[in-house]
Amino acid sequence: MNNDQQQNGQGLNYQTQTQTQTQTFGQQTAQTMQQTAQVAQTTTTQYNQVAGQTATTTTTQGEQAMQYQQVARQETMQMNPKIGSFNELYDQQGAAEAKNQQLTTTTNQKGGVGTAILIVILFLALIGLVGYILYTKGIINKDGGKEPTTINKINLSIDDEKVINSYETLTSNFLVIDDFFIGKDITVNDISNNTAYIIASGQVLKDKNITIPTEGTSFTADELNNKVDELFGEDYNFVIQEYENCPIYSYDNTTATYTFRPDLGCGFEAQENGLFDQVVMAEEHDNELDVYVRVLYTTTNIEAGMTTYFSDYGKTNSIGEYYGSDLSLSDISKGTLYKVTFAEKDGKFQFKSSKIVS
Repeated sequence: MNNDQQQNGQGLNYQTQTQTQTQTFGQQTAQTMQQTAQVAQTTTTQYNQVAGQTATTTTTQGEQAMQYQQVARQETMQMNPKIGSFNELYDQQGAAEAKNQQLTTTTNQKGGVGTAILIVILFLALIGLVGYILYTKGIINKDGGKEPTTINKINLSIDDEKVINSYETLTSNFLVIDDFFIGKDITVNDISNNTAYIIASGQVLKDKNITIPTEGTSFTADELNNKVDELFGEDYNFVIQEYENCPIYSYDNTTATYTFRPDLGCGFEAQENGLFDQVVMAEEHDNELDVYVRVLYTTTNIEAGMTTYFSDYGKTNSIGEYYGSDLSLSDISKGTLYKVTFAEKDGKFQFKSSKIVS
C-alpha cells in the first residue's frame, strides 16, 4: 500500500469517527433538550395551579425548550462531516449545553418562585382555618378576640330574701307594675320619673314604718333622692319636683320637703286592663340577679266580674276567661316569659333591665 492509499484510508476512518461522534453528541443534546422540555412542562402544570400569570410564563419557557431541541437537531443534521472538526463539534455542543443550562436555571428560578407562592397560600389558608375553629369554639369572639368570661350561675328559690326584696319592691305598687312589662325589652333609662317617684316614695315611708300617712307626714328631697339611687342606680336621671300619686304629697321647694296633703282626696277606679305576674325562677351571677317572670295580660268585664287572660302584650292570643285569678299552672306557663335583671351594689339590688325571653 503506497502512501496515498494509506492517507486516504486514514481520512475515511477519521470521517467515520467524526460522523459517529457528531451523531452521538446530537442525540445527547436532543435528549437533554427533551428532558428540559419535560421539566418545563411539569413546572407549567404547577404554575397553572398557583396562578394564571405564572402558568403563562412557564408555558413560554416550555415552548422555548422545544424550539431549542429542534434547533439542536437541525444543527446536527446540517453538520458537514468533512468540516466537522472536533473544535467545531465542541463549539456546537457547548452552545447547546449553554442553552440547556440557561433554560434549566430559569426553570429552577421560576419553580422556586412558584413553590414559595404555593407555600404562602397554604400558610394563609391554615391561619384562616385555625381562626375559624377558635371562633366557633368561642375561644375568640368579635369583641377584640378576647376570651369569653365564664359565668357561674347560682339558682335561687323564688322565696329567697334577695328575690323578694328586689322584685317585690319594684312591683309592689299596682299603679306602675305595667311599666316593666310592655311587650319589649327596656332598660332603667326607659322608666319614667313619675314611676320612679311612686316606687321610691313608698319605700321611704316603709323605712319610716308609715303604712297609712296622716297629717304632718313628710319626707325630704334627699331621702327621696337617695332611695331613687338605691333602687335605680346613681346614673339614673331623676328630677326633684312634685309628682302625681295617691296619696298626694306636695313639694315645698324652699324646705325641699314632700308633705302629705289629706285635704286633697284621691281614689282609684277599677281598671279594665291589667296584668298577672308570677315569679317562676331566679338566678344569681357576677353581682347580678335575674328574676324570671311569667306575665299574662288581662281585660276585665267589671260588671260581670269576668277576666280574660292573654299570653301576649297585644292581647291577640286569649288563653281563657275566668272569675278572679283562679289560674292553673298550665295557664300561667302560656304567658310571656320576662327576665328582670338587677345589679348588686353594696348589698342592694338596682333595677337594670326587663327583657323578653319567650
